[in-house]
Amino acid sequence: MNLITLIHRLTSDPDCAVFPPTGQPQRESPLSAPEDVRAFYDLCGGVIIAQGSPYAVHIVG
Repeated sequence: MNLITLIHRLTSDPDCAVFPPTGQPQRESPLSAPEDVRAFYDLCGGVIIAQGSPYAVHIVG
């Protein structure tokens, strides 16, 4: 499954929240983020998976 498909599925899942893109996270390191991480933040500003449950996962910038 590619990243675009995953974000689309999360968007349509009522137990998930997908935030609008806000740009790449700011880092103090001179190293660049991996390509898939940059692509994730180009598509969205973060996600919450299984929101409302005790094991919810937050991926935010």
